[in-house]
Amino acid sequence: MSSDVRLDDGGTNRESIFDVDDGIYEVLSNTRRSTLCSLLLECGGELPMETVVRHIVAREAAEPLSEIAPEKRRTVEISLYHQHVPKLADCGVVTWDREAETVALADDAFDRGRLAALLGPGSIQRSETLFELLTHSRRRTVLSVLTERGDVVSTDDLAARIAAAERDVPRDAVPTSERDRVYTTLRHAHLPAMDDAGVLEYDREDELVVYRGHPALLGR
Repeated sequence: MSSDVRLDDGGTNRESIFDVDDGIYEVLSNTRRSTLCSLLLECGGELPMETVVRHIVAREAAEPLSEIAPEKRRTVEISLYHQHVPKLADCGVVTWDREAETVALADDAFDRGRLAALLGPGSIQRSETLFELLTHSRRRTVLSVLTERGDVVSTDDLAARIAAAERDVPRDAVPTSERDRVYTTLRHAHLPAMDDAGVLEYDREDELVVYRGHPALLGR
């Protein structure tokens, strides 16, 4: 089982992190887009596109800008202008002033606190895998339920709680067939994937799930 978990110190509202629509995680699952958002957070929320291109080229190449080939810079620039910034703007994460050649975090469309928690220190290198994992709402429900339930839960109990949460009904109102369907997807798809990503620990033999928090999800 994975060991990349840590105890929560209670300093971050985790539910606000789980309560994000699928599209935001899909947007941030691309490293170049998450790097752009991280840059904006670090630099006050707004930057000239020229500065964004320069910073991202340097970060990806991990070498001085003066030593980076012009072709590499141009490739990054084209992808930002024609793919990544438009996608972030369409999802309401940023605003893009094409005339002024600036990009800024969209205050009125997305909570900066959530974005800061998702892109906290050290999370950029994990973001592609982690955010892609969380594009599925059931996996976010798993984390939300585990947060409320405690750090160890049986797979069967977790399935019942998730089925109830997804239907927004008491556990005893969930049909057995629905609970069994959730159990099957957890056992064969979601829990193994989350274990592999280090988000939780899944003991397949004993059918137990352990969750003690994850640094990237807690904004650390």
